[in-house]
Amino acid sequence: MKKLKKTILEFIDGTTTMFKEFFKKDTNKKQRANMWSFTRLILVIPILITFFIYIINKKDIFIIISGPLALIGGITDYFDGKSARKYNSTSDYGKKLDQIADKTFCGSLSVCLAILHHLFIITLIMEVLIIIINSIFNLKYPEINNDSNMIGKIKQWPLFILLFIGFLSVIYPKLYKLAFILFLITTIMQIFTILSYINKHVKEIQNILSKKLKGTNS
Repeated sequence: MKKLKKTILEFIDGTTTMFKEFFKKDTNKKQRANMWSFTRLILVIPILITFFIYIINKKDIFIIISGPLALIGGITDYFDGKSARKYNSTSDYGKKLDQIADKTFCGSLSVCLAILHHLFIITLIMEVLIIIINSIFNLKYPEINNDSNMIGKIKQWPLFILLFIGFLSVIYPKLYKLAFILFLITTIMQIFTILSYINKHVKEIQNILSKKLKGTNS
């Protein structure tokens, strides 16, 4: 509980600093990547609102809005990485914000689509598994690197496109075949992501234990 409270306070402090520096000319560039990530986090609000309005009123216009917002979220994921590399502005806060934005954004969209199409329940379950696996390893060994690896980053793109097409397929059923193909690609990528994280964390733990053993023997 103390660790969670500390993490929340650090995140709030980092977000406050981000806004202060973003609106200053001399520090604006180093916060651009974080603002792109934060935008993706904020997009969850209108997506959920429009989705629930659709559920209540069955008006397609709201799903039409949510679809493009899903695509915009994917675009922000591209630009936050590009900005971080361009301005060499990576930070611990930025990495955490990017991960939180990704999981919250994709998780919310996956929940919405799982309600509309039972097929997407698998997509949701796979994303939850990735979070659980990383969390279990991180709780047991807090010192391991919990950053996204290359496979995890690549997996995000078919996932974002799948979520976008998935929303549109509610209105245009002809797109469902394309959504199904994207679903298969995304599921395969999710499986590889899970296996790669397990392999990565196991190797890191072996290195940690090896260093501790050497320290004990010396």
